[in-house]
Amino acid sequence: MRTARLLGEGRSFYHVMSRVVDRQMIFEPKDKEVFRKIMRTLERFSGVRVVTYCLMTNHFHLLLEVPDPDELPRLTEEELLNVLPELHDAVTVKTIRQELERAREQGNERWQREIMDRYEKRRGDLGLFLKDLKQRVTLYMNKRLNRSGTLWEGRYKSVLVEGSETALMTVAAYIDLNPIRAGIVGNPEDYRWCGYGEAASGRRGARRARRGLATVLSESLQDPEFRSDWRRTRAR
Repeated sequence: MRTARLLGEGRSFYHVMSRVVDRQMIFEPKDKEVFRKIMRTLERFSGVRVVTYCLMTNHFHLLLEVPDPDELPRLTEEELLNVLPELHDAVTVKTIRQELERAREQGNERWQREIMDRYEKRRGDLGLFLKDLKQRVTLYMNKRLNRSGTLWEGRYKSVLVEGSETALMTVAAYIDLNPIRAGIVGNPEDYRWCGYGEAASGRRGARRARRGLATVLSESLQDPEFRSDWRRTRAR
């Protein structure tokens, strides 16, 4: 029987890990790029923040910040329309756009709220974020490898992390040092598929990775609006 997961109250942090079935080494560099793109798209939509991550050849680690649902700002219609092409195919996006346009033309605010609520219900939810992530990666990998069926070894594992700087930095370091322990690189900044490597690279996406890592600092834990300088975050 499946047991209920422990969920934190309010703003909370989780270390999540999931392995490929039979621990097959199937994720190539191009697959890790697709995984990261899917992860970042869902992050922008869901409000669940990736503090840091590591994508290996047969498993992944994520440190996730799950927001307090009461403090998560609602999606605007413009924000939803901007992210829809990354969530759905062209036909579905067109259908939703037309539905919103008809509701606006009729001045039917209730209808507009109902459309937006379909997506609001999916936001700020750890389980739905991971379900969407794993399903989308499965669809991509099954198509690329010409396979079918489950890709993942059971349910993901998640651990609620105490919301203190020391605890979060310890877990973040453990995640970013995965490729070091595996003997792949000598320094985490040399591995492009981990949060620290992405943040240090200066490439596209580095800013988002830097913001994620900054959330483990005590100032950010006390004030979610705090903006840290990357040089200081990196030094810590």
